[in-house]
Amino acid sequence: MSTRGRRVLLASCLFLSGAAGLLYEVAWLRVLSVVFGHTAWAVTVVLGAFMGGLAAGGWLGGRVADRVARPVRAYAALEAAVGLLGLLTPLMGRAIERAYVGWCHSFPGVTARPIEILLALAWLLPPTALMGATLPLLSRVVTDDPRRAGQRVGRLYALNTWGAAAGAAAAGYLLLPALGVRATVWVAAGLNLAAAAL
Repeated sequence: MSTRGRRVLLASCLFLSGAAGLLYEVAWLRVLSVVFGHTAWAVTVVLGAFMGGLAAGGWLGGRVADRVARPVRAYAALEAAVGLLGLLTPLMGRAIERAYVGWCHSFPGVTARPIEILLALAWLLPPTALMGATLPLLSRVVTDDPRRAGQRVGRLYALNTWGAAAGAAAAGYLLLPALGVRATVWVAAGLNLAAAAL
């Protein structure tokens, strides 16, 4: 495969990955809002955990990317892992609900905000950290020419962002209303696994 063809393939992977990430975000927000309540606080907790995981993964991925011998294979492994973790959404949703209800029954009258933060982080940090590490790994592959590194990485990031916008729109307007949370998560996991396969 030509270098240009390889870059197009990798860019397609990041588009799919971005779409999957926002499908998950909207679906997970729906699940945790049912558990924690439909409040601004619940949305803040979920978005904070999601974005915090992405940031942590990006930081860690950036630190190890230069030491990874086969970054494309590592990227594929991360995408597959995100997809598999995404498939656990129904199980994780039930576990979070049991833990949250147990806390509220055990400590009536005590604010549940700390446990909401801990539960959201426990669920969302692993998959979102893996998501965040994907761009640094693929950035290493396309930065063989230091003079064009910024331009090439910028394009990858833009494609990932466009994928995210498409995923958010699809989740909110098409998939969740028509298919529900579980099927939406299956679509997202399918996108991750497709990116891994590519």
